Amino acid sequence: MNQAAARRACMRVALGREAADMVIKGGTVVDVYSSTTVRSDLAIKAGRIAYVGDCDRMIGPETEVIDATGRYLVPGFIDGHTHIGAAQLCMTELAKVLVARGTVAMCVDFHIPGIVGGLPAIRHLIDELNRTPLRTFFTVGYQMYTQNGPIWNTGKVSDEDLLAALDWPETIGISEGLLWFYSDPGGHRPG
Repeated sequence: MNQAAARRACMRVALGREAADMVIKGGTVVDVYSSTTVRSDLAIKAGRIAYVGDCDRMIGPETEVIDATGRYLVPGFIDGHTHIGAAQLCMTELAKVLVARGTVAMCVDFHIPGIVGGLPAIRHLIDELNRTPLRTFFTVGYQMYTQNGPIWNTGKVSDEDLLAALDWPETIGISEGLLWFYSDPGGHRPG
């Protein structure tokens, strides 16, 4: 099911016009925005949360019902800054470890693999992650290839490559800005 169809299916479930695929009943939902908890049910359709509240009317003959009484339901966590080279795992194994512990997405620039293998290496890692449940938010590590001369720039990634990567569907922006470097091209860190 494509994303548009999944969104429409969730809306039908939320409106009570279609049964959920799964209903998780009796859990305590953790609201990370308000720092509160509330006893509530969750209706799931097409792998997405369709409704939070009393979900009895969304249970059909094929709906899987899970009793979560005494358990907490928390949103998936997003790792906002990851240096993937330090993981020492292939992306599939890394995803297994992270997702099992509640991380559902990560922001990553893949600058170390890019130094070694260029844009094809980065694309390979993103493609591998795309085959896992872990969602990838890619940030183009432009400054990683422009700072510190040959230590970080082996010539594997060009300006054109970095501009092309901005158009990838996983790209959300540019990673770590090292403003001190640009304010003092001599590379002297202030203070």
